Amino acid sequence: MTTGYSAEYFKNFQFFFGVVEDRVDPMKLGRVRIRAFGVHTEDKGLIPTDDLPWAFPIMPFTSASISGIGESPTGPVEGTWVFGFFADGKQMQMPMILGTMIGAPESLADASKGFSDPSGIYPKVEIAQETDVNRLARGTDINSSTLLSQRAGESNLAQKKENRITDVKVAMPPGSEGEPGKKDGVPISVKDGAPAGKDPAVYFSRYTWNEPNPRYGGQNEGEKGVMNIHEVRDPDFIFALARYGNESRYPLNHVRVTEVGHIFEVDDSPEAERIHQYHVSGSFTEIQPNGTRVTKIVGDDYEMVLHDKNVGIWGNVNITVHDSDLRLYVSKDKETKKGGDLYIETDGDFNLNVKGDMTTKVQGTEYKEVKTDSATNIEGKQSLRVNKDQIIKVNETRRTNIRQNDEKIVGATEDVIVRGEAMKKVNHSIIVSTGNNHTTSAGNNIVQLAVSNVNIVTEANYNLDATLKIDMDASSDIELDTPTNFEVGVSTMPAQTTIKGTIVTVVGPTKIDLNP
Repeated sequence: MTTGYSAEYFKNFQFFFGVVEDRVDPMKLGRVRIRAFGVHTEDKGLIPTDDLPWAFPIMPFTSASISGIGESPTGPVEGTWVFGFFADGKQMQMPMILGTMIGAPESLADASKGFSDPSGIYPKVEIAQETDVNRLARGTDINSSTLLSQRAGESNLAQKKENRITDVKVAMPPGSEGEPGKKDGVPISVKDGAPAGKDPAVYFSRYTWNEPNPRYGGQNEGEKGVMNIHEVRDPDFIFALARYGNESRYPLNHVRVTEVGHIFEVDDSPEAERIHQYHVSGSFTEIQPNGTRVTKIVGDDYEMVLHDKNVGIWGNVNITVHDSDLRLYVSKDKETKKGGDLYIETDGDFNLNVKGDMTTKVQGTEYKEVKTDSATNIEGKQSLRVNKDQIIKVNETRRTNIRQNDEKIVGATEDVIVRGEAMKKVNHSIIVSTGNNHTTSAGNNIVQLAVSNVNIVTEANYNLDATLKIDMDASSDIELDTPTNFEVGVSTMPAQTTIKGTIVTVVGPTKIDLNP
């Protein structure tokens, strides 16, 4: 073996242009079989593909190419044009590939001949002499892409436009009856009930949002997202006019497309800067020119954070769950007893609109404090069960308006203490049943008003005791029926005992005293 300066070995390099005909390397080294122009004939009968030499790829300096580190030595497909050299000179059995070449094919491959894809797949020619550069990287040429495009990734824009999700509804506050919307640009009147200072037609409106248009944004069909997004949303810039960006320009959009259609774009076009990653299934993430990020996942989405996560949002948040459930669970460490708490704090109104059943279970103690008024409207029945004591304190007026029956069953003692006035109005019956004592005490007046009857039944004594005066007044009859004694008495002479009416009936089999 001759020794000496390495150039002695390299000066016999033989450069070549060739076409890849096989990339299934049994050693998985990234090698491809190439047919070199001027070296191999296109007649496969003389030199079949299996007899072509394996060519090694020369990797870029940025790839370590060792121990699995760096980029994979794969990429060229059958039919790819390559440039390289034979390291063994005139022997021409050790080809090395330096790179691939872009072309503008005129026709489909002839699989029966050499210098073509043996499977006849590549090149995919839709327009004769169209450059092999993907339309995504050719600026406005992307607008000619359709769903039927056979070239990898070039149907992407049409697919994203066709599959845009629109009219996503957001939550409405309770109290509205329907969705007001607008007619001829004017809000349709709705039932009052919005908080003070808020227009009901706006407060009760059913808002929707759309998936932004691909590449340049904007929620309306065919529009672009504004570049000065902060100015047009900031009330301090009341005279700000929307300003829109440009579109991709060749050669500033750097695109990588795999043969199945996965896409990676880094667009450096002025005022059209984007970063785009697209999966052939339709899932993608795109950062648009004004900084808006659009993420769409057509499958399931999983995110695991093994420590803290902080999210700050300086705008509105809308979460819409379609035809499925939303669950929120906060667990507690069973050993340390840490965690498990949930905090919700709002400086404004809190609206909860439940259109189905609502179940609340509190296994500990519940505390509720209302600083101003509280109102509850129940269209159906209400059941309240208290296994221990119930304490109700009213510092001013308490009114109970019952249109049907009021039935109260007390198993032990019930005390009702009213510091002001207590008024109970019943259109039908009141039934008070107590197994022990029932005490009603008022600092001022107690008024019982019934449209129908009030029945008081006692198995022992019934006492009416007044410091001043007892009035019994009826527009019809007053009947007093007793099996024993009936006594009416006053403690002093000046006081009067008056029994009056159309018919006064006093019945008693033993003794009836009406004496002052």
